[in-house]
Amino acid sequence: MPASVDLGSFPKNGVAVVFGASGGIGRALDEASLERAATFAAAKGEIRLVIDATGFLHDDQQEPEKSWRQLDAVKLARSFALNAIGPALIMKHVLPLSPRSGRFVFATLSARVGSIGDNRHGGWYSYRASKAALNQLVRTAARHLLAVIDKLTTDANGGFFDWRGQAVPW
Repeated sequence: MPASVDLGSFPKNGVAVVFGASGGIGRALDEASLERAATFAAAKGEIRLVIDATGFLHDDQQEPEKSWRQLDAVKLARSFALNAIGPALIMKHVLPLSPRSGRFVFATLSARVGSIGDNRHGGWYSYRASKAALNQLVRTAARHLLAVIDKLTTDANGGFFDWRGQAVPW
């Protein structure tokens, strides 16, 4: 039975979307299905909260590497596809559908081991690197974006602006 949760800081009829709650994205990364899901959610109302609960550490085909000698190009690519590229594609299709005003949150589940500065134990190469890539993608998408948008006026429509909000020639 669906539960109603009062998120008082969000507008009342906003839509919350959770990607990857069932682990399905880890089995088949299909950009078209992510686009359809984002469009479907937006048709239900203003998307106000997106939770990316995707992630992949290991399964019966792939274990975390304990040594650099275990690195394998196919397994590295798989980790990046599931832990970084998948969430980036979710951002690609959800962020353009986000409301222009009011509260909007895109939250993604990363991992502490994705921190470069906090890597004290080594190992888990593909997982650590793919989560670090995810962290960089999210940071890049979020950097001053809301502050820049908030300062723009209607005459800025169709413009191209840097992270400081300064107009950049096309």
